[in-house]
Amino acid sequence: MPKVVITNDLEPGMLLHSPVSNNFGQILIGANFELSQKHIFMLKTWNIQTVTIQSEDTEEELLINNVQLEEFKVKLIEILGWKPRNKNEEDLIELGAIALSHKYKY
Repeated sequence: MPKVVITNDLEPGMLLHSPVSNNFGQILIGANFELSQKHIFMLKTWNIQTVTIQSEDTEEELLINNVQLEEFKVKLIEILGWKPRNKNEEDLIELGAIALSHKYKY
């Protein structure tokens, strides 16, 4: 089951589920690639915020996380007082919600 992970939370040995691309659509690291510490450092250097890794989490666990993530998005939009108007702003809200979900894990 794929799982979106913030780059700061990556660990060596994790397997990419999807290729990592830059803003121009160029593939930086291919799918099914095992990450090393060097690759994680490169992703951070390239300012890649999240990647999709292969995960053994069950679908139910991911659903709970997705529901919580949506709740954090709503809360963040409420706190900021504005709604995203384009894809870039939607991505920013998603990143902020992911960060909030890590801060307030229960």
